[in-house]
Amino acid sequence: MRVLNVVTGGVKTNIADTRDLPQDSPYNCPEMTDSITRRRRMAERETPMSAEMYAKKVVDDVLHGDSFINHFTRRVNVYHGSWSTRLSLLMNITPRWLVLYAFRIKFKLNGVFEAIRARQEKSKQT
Repeated sequence: MRVLNVVTGGVKTNIADTRDLPQDSPYNCPEMTDSITRRRRMAERETPMSAEMYAKKVVDDVLHGDSFINHFTRRVNVYHGSWSTRLSLLMNITPRWLVLYAFRIKFKLNGVFEAIRARQEKSKQT
């Protein structure tokens, strides 16, 4: 059996969750709303790959992934979609913790983590 982990970059589809977070969600805070809005705008600006091209590449990996080179590299992660090749390179040359920290900054998640932490501390005190 062969397992592939498909890491998806930007793909142009009409699938988007545009709903607001539930009022009782622990993630419902202004910082998270800002982060989600920023992510949605970025997805529109980054010229995503067409869904057809993405599907063709993924199916090609599934059907022909047992090539001579893959037999020796045994790669598990395959990257498709806009920016996915850059992410693949970044993950191979940069410590994982640094990449995750950069994502926290890029997607403005530090404020989200702080807000959630503060909310948890407040609920412990009451």
